[in-house]
Amino acid sequence: MEISVRFFLSTGLTFGFKAGLVTQSLLLDELIERLVRETLIIPMV
Repeated sequence: MEISVRFFLSTGLTFGFKAGLVTQSLLLDELIERLVRETLIIPMV
């Protein structure tokens, strides 16, 4: 019982960590793209 719980926790943590990294990188890309777009649009106006 203890082994399965430990295994579940470790796999859940690694999966959550990877999912968090992916989500963070996607949000970062979107943020950078938005910043670049705004800085490019402002001088044109």
